[in-house]
Amino acid sequence: MKKIDKAKIKTWFVTGASSGIGKELCIQLLNRGYNVIAVARRQPNFNNVNALNLSVDVTDTNSVEKAVKKGIEHFGSINVLANIAGISSYKTFEEEQPEKVRQVMETNFWGTYNTCHSLIKYFRENNNGTIINCSSVMGLVPRVCGTAYCSSKHAIEGLTSVLWLETKNIDCRVMSIEPGLFPSNISKNEKDMFKSKYEEYQFPYTNIIKIVRDYRNDTATAMNLLIDIVEKEKMPRRLLLGKDCIQRVKYEIKTIKDNIKTSNSISKKIAIGKKDKRYKEFEICDYMIVNFYNTVNYGASLTAWAMQELIKSFGFTCLLLNHNDFWNPDLYNSSFSRRFADNFLDLSQIYNNNELNKLSKNLKGVILGSDQVLRLDYINHNLYKYLLNWVDKNTKKIALSASFGINQEEFKNVKALTAKIEKYMKNAINSFDYLSCREISGQDIYKNVFGLESDVIIDPVFLINKSKYNEITSLSTINNKDKIISYILDDNEKYQNLYKFLSDKEKIECISINNKDYNVEDWLNSIKECRFLVTDSFHGVCFALIFGKPFVCIRNKKRGNTRFDSLIELFNIEKNFVYSIDEILNKKDFDYNIDYVNNRINTIKTDNLETIKSILSSNYSNNPNANKNKNKNNAYLKRLILINYFQYLRCKILYLFCSKEKKEHYKSKKNYFKKLFKL
Repeated sequence: MKKIDKAKIKTWFVTGASSGIGKELCIQLLNRGYNVIAVARRQPNFNNVNALNLSVDVTDTNSVEKAVKKGIEHFGSINVLANIAGISSYKTFEEEQPEKVRQVMETNFWGTYNTCHSLIKYFRENNNGTIINCSSVMGLVPRVCGTAYCSSKHAIEGLTSVLWLETKNIDCRVMSIEPGLFPSNISKNEKDMFKSKYEEYQFPYTNIIKIVRDYRNDTATAMNLLIDIVEKEKMPRRLLLGKDCIQRVKYEIKTIKDNIKTSNSISKKIAIGKKDKRYKEFEICDYMIVNFYNTVNYGASLTAWAMQELIKSFGFTCLLLNHNDFWNPDLYNSSFSRRFADNFLDLSQIYNNNELNKLSKNLKGVILGSDQVLRLDYINHNLYKYLLNWVDKNTKKIALSASFGINQEEFKNVKALTAKIEKYMKNAINSFDYLSCREISGQDIYKNVFGLESDVIIDPVFLINKSKYNEITSLSTINNKDKIISYILDDNEKYQNLYKFLSDKEKIECISINNKDYNVEDWLNSIKECRFLVTDSFHGVCFALIFGKPFVCIRNKKRGNTRFDSLIELFNIEKNFVYSIDEILNKKDFDYNIDYVNNRINTIKTDNLETIKSILSSNYSNNPNANKNKNKNNAYLKRLILINYFQYLRCKILYLFCSKEKKEHYKSKKNYFKKLFKL
């Protein structure tokens, strides 16, 4: 990501500078050559020409104003405000004294308010500023014995969020940081922490103190990384510091999602006014993503997550279109895919087609991809949705790493591809602003069937930083390190014999991870740590390549053979693919040139990311006739609606007056056309 001009962040005003993370932040800033106005109630003592040490009471507005004035006089400007000052308390709500709550609120919240209020006008008039407010993971997730502290940190979250919204039109960046457990969190009066004189409020004191005392979040590393973030042109709205807080926030998000489901029906009942019954408060984001996130498939879950993280990495907000278009809803709702979606995917509300059209007017664009989202067998039941015919004509339509899953010859032989369906697809696809496919063979279909040029963008699982997968694999509870792993989608007795053969030959246990009890986290970590992978899965191969694992892939024609051909061509790994189990038994070497593959991934990744950045950030298009074709497609859809509506009326009338023998026939036809014109 682009670095900021360091002149814009040269001088820092840091509160809470005499101890803890405030002191460590000052040390790291001075080591990097920044100017630091170090303030605290007890005057700091940094012996550095770039440091101005001041005794300041942040709860006193006059004291804060004088410090700001002295800082500007001394260094000529203030560019960054870092509000770190804070105190805590460890009493239950019933036992906490009001005076103590006010004291904590005065320091934590009003201290933050006072410094922000003192500098915001200066930042606006100079059209430059950065505000970093130190909240806490407790500002997002409560803890026991946290009445005063959690309340103050929740207040800071609210204050910082409002500032973040209000400063969007001036060059002032705003971010809150939410530290987890650090050594500075330990109270000097440890014996009084989390204690209550009432039996009803007894908490596992010993366990809590042990976690606080022993947790290995390193203060120096955290502050160095914080400065790295500030040195980038774009900062996140929030920065969670510490692995412990990530898990706690994820759990809180899950709780909120559950509450939304419970509240949704109630909220609809209490709405008043003359609004359309179908009215929804549309969610605000830059891009909506359409894919198969709710297919019960490990690869589908991970490619959906990778696409989400990819779009976010460019600084855009995005949601995956949530829909009840399940292949098997009962299976999905109890599956690993559902659990993964709840914990890792940012899903929208569920919208009907009219609502989707209204929603699309507020978006920068809608992204179709990745996975086999253009495979007719998989999308024929709802072409309207998957071909993005609900998207407003002024909103970008982007096919990003979208896969047909089959080659041109196979596509033309798909049973569902009637002349009408082909025309429908052609009109829709011609209205896309940008077209790309995941496999090289997809370019032939775009060009020879639909008359369009396209790019090849590899699966997004290759395009995000490899280290991102640690967020998932670190949550695995299963250890399959150095074992032979099999992930066969269409398992049978022959494969079971193969596993036994490999296990006996290598003297290593062979474990199947095509197991509904395996979470996505376990599945991915098993491939990451395995000795050898046996698979017939496209994404199984992808992750073997990403983690540099030896593998053999049995081609699975039923699920799309051309996908493997594309990987072979891109990475020169033909010898790792076989057509039968017998070939595995007779073949000894399944190694490949890992360095070559890594270099190819990096080269392709660099090129693809540059293209995607252009697509998302500008009006870049590889379909020059997209706007004209959008109007043409809209007119075509309107004609289609009318035709289907009149066919519905015709069948409805014939149903009323036909003989008993033909009733069922016309009823079926009537319902068929009704469904079509409603789409």
